[in-house]
Amino acid sequence: AVMMELLAPSARLMGEHWCQDRRDFIEVTLGLARLQQLVRQFRLPVVGGESRGHAFLAPVPGEQHTFGVRLVEEHLLRAGWQVTAILRASEGEITRLVAAEDFDFVGFSVTAERLLPDLRSAIRTVRSNSRNRNVRIIVGGVLFAGQSVSAADLDADAIVSDAQEAVAMAQEWSGLVEVE
Repeated sequence: AVMMELLAPSARLMGEHWCQDRRDFIEVTLGLARLQQLVRQFRLPVVGGESRGHAFLAPVPGEQHTFGVRLVEEHLLRAGWQVTAILRASEGEITRLVAAEDFDFVGFSVTAERLLPDLRSAIRTVRSNSRNRNVRIIVGGVLFAGQSVSAADLDADAIVSDAQEAVAMAQEWSGLVEVE
């Protein structure tokens, strides 16, 4: 609740202040570093047991904003998922990872419309190189709030609005919850 109701909105507000020139680069960088530190402090110890699945998370290549990836990672870990999260990855690194590991789904975060061609390219790369031929791809980020872009437009399987929705979609895909 703290992450979704306080930390995520705080990160969004910092981004808005940055865009409105109400906060400078150093203030925003330090603020987001502190928020990421808080996420790590709230991390629960992972208790042994069977993993629900394996997820790969990354911001789209070229994306600088990574806080959302950390929130989704934390929520998936709490739900029992094995997570590989990379905060800076080139398309080549993504290709190597998805070819080597059997990921159930891949999640990309994007915040800027100018990165949509890079997102489409990364999705094509995952689809053509994934070790898991049935890999699902999920995308999210503030870019999609109020946008008319659909998952089909991007060749993704879903667009999510927050970390809880990402976990719910992953659970649904894995057959861990019943679809209503």
